[in-house]
Amino acid sequence: MNLSGEIWIIIPTYNEAKNIAQLMSWILDAIPSAYLVIVDDSSPDGTAKIVCEVARSDERVHLLCHPAKLGYASAVVAGLQFALSKGASVLGYMDADLSHDP
Repeated sequence: MNLSGEIWIIIPTYNEAKNIAQLMSWILDAIPSAYLVIVDDSSPDGTAKIVCEVARSDERVHLLCHPAKLGYASAVVAGLQFALSKGASVLGYMDADLSHDP
């Protein structure tokens, strides 16, 4: 699969289990060609598990897990590096708290 030139959206998460499934659905409905990189900062609420379940059935969703809480900026950088390593040319990032309209 050639992913270069695609839109990649980085979403740092920490304790977003209540929001993340809805957010991923909204983004992928709004931009079906987008790829999501969810960077979970070791959420204790199961955020990563929810993302992992979606990622198993949707190749557009990618999960990176930090081993400890490293912070928002670190998560953004990790996600950007991952997307760039896949050949992304259009990059963005947004919060997972539903404060941004996909």
